Amino acid sequence: MLASFYHATLLKHENLGSALSYMLANKLASPIMPAIAIREVVEEAYAADPEMIASAACDIQAVRTRDPAVDKYSTPLLYLKGFHALQAYRIGHWLWNQGVGRWRSSCKIRFSVSFQVDIHPAAKIGRGIHAGPRHRHRRRRNGGD
Repeated sequence: MLASFYHATLLKHENLGSALSYMLANKLASPIMPAIAIREVVEEAYAADPEMIASAACDIQAVRTRDPAVDKYSTPLLYLKGFHALQAYRIGHWLWNQGVGRWRSSCKIRFSVSFQVDIHPAAKIGRGIHAGPRHRHRRRRNGGD
């Protein structure tokens, strides 16, 4: 059973972007937003801005080095909701900057429901972030903490 999970989520993918798009699409899928439609949008975003994939790699590195409970680089990609939420935010941010109105609202709502995280798509977030369950991240628009 685990072998098929690892194959579907990691081993069959040629690169991190492909594995991320597969994982996000399946995490965000719903009856009204099927995984294939979400994956197409994610892949389009990654093709247009490969820096998102590099940022995800930095996030994986950050989680692996900062969280003593994480002993494998695959753990964030496979299991950590905070990591998934951050990658979904990046797609939402890309859509926001593209002005893709039909997807903006539905994606923001879907991200919030799927990951119980609400990050405004216009927010600017860096890379190398560990958004674990024991952390509360908050950024105000006026720049305060």
